[in-house]
Amino acid sequence: LKIAIFQDFKKQGFDKYFTCGVSSWKEMQFFEAWQSNLSGSIPVEYSEFQKITGFQLNGNNLAGVLPVQFSVWSNINTFHVPSNNLFGSLPSAYSTFAPTASLWFDSNAFTGVVPVEYSQFSNLLLNSQTGDLCVEDFSVFQDDFGLPICA
Repeated sequence: LKIAIFQDFKKQGFDKYFTCGVSSWKEMQFFEAWQSNLSGSIPVEYSEFQKITGFQLNGNNLAGVLPVQFSVWSNINTFHVPSNNLFGSLPSAYSTFAPTASLWFDSNAFTGVVPVEYSQFSNLLLNSQTGDLCVEDFSVFQDDFGLPICA
């Protein structure tokens, strides 16, 4: 399986996230589940997608922290998780992603300081946070994201 695109998991009989058989999906290159009514946390097992280039979980009901284990994704160029209920800090380990990677974290509840390493990303979205996310130094970022400077 190289590409997985899911729409509305509840209509397909899934109540939670999809992990069944993930270990056999090592060749997965693109995983998309937009507005699919996913709930629970993002499974750390997805880090086994060794060739992943695109990962999009926009507009679900996911909660929890971002798995730091995803930092092993050396080919990722799209990582979109906006409009969920994710919280905690943004993993500085994601700075291993290519500078051209598109990272969308907007409309979640992240807290803490945006890692300065994220300034390398040319397409970074952090707007509309309900958590206490802040930036220490706007001069290194291309946008202020509507976030406050850390106290």
